[in-house]
Amino acid sequence: MVKAGIVAGEVAKKFEAYFKEKGYAANYLYGPCHGLGMLEVEKPWIETTSEYKLQENMTFQIDTFVRDKYFGLRWETGAVIKKNGIELLSDKIKGIVEL
Repeated sequence: MVKAGIVAGEVAKKFEAYFKEKGYAANYLYGPCHGLGMLEVEKPWIETTSEYKLQENMTFQIDTFVRDKYFGLRWETGAVIKKNGIELLSDKIKGIVEL
């Protein structure tokens, strides 16, 4: 659902709705993306209130965090917005790191 021309807020709304539909609303903390540049968690953010359209070659950090009483899970990777989807910036971290 992430590609050039899509309103950023629609991505966030669908992302959040997915958690609710699957019964995990209580586990949802934030998401799904933030800007990627010189600083950690910089603008622009993809939030339910975001009204801008995604444009080709914008870069984002896909940043997902879920939690419950006993665990937390964070998944993060960089991506470039393309006409028909995204291009991941790395495929190096594909496994689970348990701390």
